[in-house]
Amino acid sequence: MPRLPLLRLPSPNPVAVPKGNFGGTKIRFPSTGRQKHEFGPLFNRLRDVLSHDNGDVQLRSDPSSLAPDRVIVFEIAGTITNFLKAVARIEGLEFMAEYESDFAADEHFAVKDDRKGRVGNDRTDKSVPGRFYLAMPDVRALEELLRLWERWRNGDPLARGFAPFTHLFKQLHALRPWGPQDRIPDETVTFWREEIVRNPDLPVRTEVELWYRNSQASRRDVSQKLQAMVSESGGRIVHESVIGDIAYHGMLIDIPARDVQNLMAERTVKIALADDVMFLRPQSLLRGPLEIEPEADESLATVGAPPPAGRPVAALLDGVPVQAHALLAGRLVLDDADNLQSRALVSRRIHGTAMASLIMHGDRNENGSALPHPLYVRPLMLANEHFEHTDGERLLIDTL
Repeated sequence: MPRLPLLRLPSPNPVAVPKGNFGGTKIRFPSTGRQKHEFGPLFNRLRDVLSHDNGDVQLRSDPSSLAPDRVIVFEIAGTITNFLKAVARIEGLEFMAEYESDFAADEHFAVKDDRKGRVGNDRTDKSVPGRFYLAMPDVRALEELLRLWERWRNGDPLARGFAPFTHLFKQLHALRPWGPQDRIPDETVTFWREEIVRNPDLPVRTEVELWYRNSQASRRDVSQKLQAMVSESGGRIVHESVIGDIAYHGMLIDIPARDVQNLMAERTVKIALADDVMFLRPQSLLRGPLEIEPEADESLATVGAPPPAGRPVAALLDGVPVQAHALLAGRLVLDDADNLQSRALVSRRIHGTAMASLIMHGDRNENGSALPHPLYVRPLMLANEHFEHTDGERLLIDTL
């Protein structure tokens, strides 16, 4: 086997470490007393309810409470080192996700000014950077979270490995269950409103992203519950996909128009209150641009490049191409696993054909040489009389 030459790299040049503050944004946090006053009632109610024999049932009946198998939002100001390791120490607390956030400064939280002559003052004009930590507890995890809170409230040291919770309670800006306002982003409401105006009597197709559960039995239970919920409202499950490698579980559903109206107005429809739902979103689709039009080229029939040989070295994921096109005939390896050719009008196979030609021949105005290898093509979009698009009966993430 021939050896490839080594890639020569330039000699490194030493660069001095730039001056600056490496501590990140400095934030003013509220006092311990304020945190006790703000979150104490929530933990007190949690303690009282959990002390009852049917406490977990009572918590689940209240959609606004912290409850078993309900995702909890820990919104904090700043960041917390090793918080995820501390979460892993709590048995029954399943970490779901984290992402950056920010909120407006107030009398309790604010970014400290570091400008000359204003050092230490509050930046009321600047948002406070923060983070959302999302986790799903069972009863044992809620009891442990309550125990940690009570130790911190009383000024007692937390056990080894739980120190990040000291920072959590100090930096906590909000603690609440994941609710309807989280599940239905503004862009979803806008999409629904437009669809209702366009087709007032038709169901609206929507993507539902579910919280991914590590247990296959839990995922099956979640799927069955959501299917029953959708069927009860007169809706329909169009497609479902579970992709373990990226922790994804989602459904494509049709929601009756009356339920969409209620979701937009009050967000009190069952699916908006379902603890297993992460997001409701507009359906994701890929569409080929309509402005690309085929042009007549009398020279196409006399392409001088020899037919390609060997195995493909490039791949195209796009619309179905016109295989018999003079520039492409005998040059494609088509892998149409979903048989999109049968649903793609030849006269509208524009984008896939154009992209295949661009890869094989480059810019035709430059008269360059053709690729000496065939092109592997895996169609993703079919073509109707209006545009090229991915399959509307299937989740796009599953197609990709």
